[in-house]
Amino acid sequence: MDINKNESKYMRAKERVDQLKKFYGNLTSYIVVITGLGILNYYTNGWRYMWFLWAAFG
Repeated sequence: MDINKNESKYMRAKERVDQLKKFYGNLTSYIVVITGLGILNYYTNGWRYMWFLWAAFG
């Protein structure tokens, strides 16, 4: 019985770690893409119209 309880805790912890890894992977991708769009925006028209914010918050 104790083995099943430990195995259940392990599986829940493993799922939680997988969820956190997925979240931080998505967050990293988001930051990289939005930063790239911001750089592209700056080089195309300066900061006259910050269109990359539509992608960031939309």
